[in-house]
Amino acid sequence: MTTQPQLPFTRAHLRAGLAFYLVFAAITFFLLSRQRPGDWRDNWNVAATIGCVSGPFTGAIARGFQSCCWRFSVGLFPYCAGLLFGAAAFQFLPLPVQPRWSVLRLAVWCVGLLSWFGGGLVSFGHALS
Repeated sequence: MTTQPQLPFTRAHLRAGLAFYLVFAAITFFLLSRQRPGDWRDNWNVAATIGCVSGPFTGAIARGFQSCCWRFSVGLFPYCAGLLFGAAAFQFLPLPVQPRWSVLRLAVWCVGLLSWFGGGLVSFGHALS
């Protein structure tokens, strides 16, 4: 079994990232659209939907960066970023070029993306309460 250099990020990684973004943007839009009309804050709901790529900071964006929401998001950041960074670092490991290893790389990348975007949903637990 030989190891050959392989690009750490492929089109499949890009598609997975885009898919996660679109799914979590839709979830964010759905959650924010179910608020009472008095809770709509100018265009922060639109900003939060578009900005769901910011992961754990999505809740803070939805609440106009209120200090308590910002602190909660900053507290989540090391965990979400650590998992995303670990998943990104895993992509650079020299693994054999075989389909099962490519699937493993993509699966680890998806776990990292899930932790990052999922941090946004966790931050909503604080922001929307």
